Amino acid sequence: MFPPPDLNLFNCGLLITDADRRVLYANSFVLNEYGHDADVISVEGLSALFTRSSLILFDSYLYPMLLQEGVCQELQVMVKTADEERVPVLISVKQDTTGTGHHYWALFDATNRSKLYDELIETREKLQDQAESLANLAKRDALTGLLNRRELSEQFAMLLSQANRADRALSVLLIDIDHFKTINDEYGHQRGDTVLREFGGLLQKSCRTGDVAARYGGEEFVVLLPDTGITDAAKRADRIHEKLSGIEVGGLRFSVSIGISEKKAPVATDAENMIKKADEALYLAKNAGRGCTRLADA
Repeated sequence: MFPPPDLNLFNCGLLITDADRRVLYANSFVLNEYGHDADVISVEGLSALFTRSSLILFDSYLYPMLLQEGVCQELQVMVKTADEERVPVLISVKQDTTGTGHHYWALFDATNRSKLYDELIETREKLQDQAESLANLAKRDALTGLLNRRELSEQFAMLLSQANRADRALSVLLIDIDHFKTINDEYGHQRGDTVLREFGGLLQKSCRTGDVAARYGGEEFVVLLPDTGITDAAKRADRIHEKLSGIEVGGLRFSVSIGISEKKAPVATDAENMIKKADEALYLAKNAGRGCTRLADA
């Protein structure tokens, strides 16, 4: 995922480090301005870039501040160049909030600090946008752009908790692309990926505000429908079948099998049970000849 291509356009040093303080990425400004080789920085980490006194300051102040506040702003330290020159820099460091342990660093030449504040504010905002973009990417399936299975689990737990507390309905569509192995075998995996990607887009467009669409794994997809009973969920499934019957997706015509389960108000249930029932209904749809929908038993 690293490096995002636009980071080399910034007129300041940018670093990404991991929980072990290894440098995962240094932009071209760092490499060109301070004369370091990317491989050296990758092996030696922060000690290749910063003076010993700066490293001590990191241990005594910067990292404790990151643990407590999640961010350390405008700390002046010393960078050492490849020629062992000392350059004062102003750094701001932000801790990733998604549990990766990554830290995002911005470095500004502090020999003339009066010119740096506007750049600092602008870069801080861009770094924040970049961090949010990376966090969003971590929630998405790389091929389809839909939510991945991990994020689906979190969204499912949240929606189900809300439905259980408020005695509201919630339905699950478990969707499987029919004969997908044959598509891969006959047309190649690249065409198969195109089918997955375009079907994911079709699925996303069919969602209402509040619905959750995710790639469950392989050629299986899940759609969560809040405030929707199984009868209305079946109508939504019918519309998916209708859309597929009239178009080519990835240059091919194909069908899907859909299994549906529901959480009935006011009966409480859990996500695992709902997926299990939807999977049983999906199995019935496949046995019925595919290209159809089946509903889970109450």
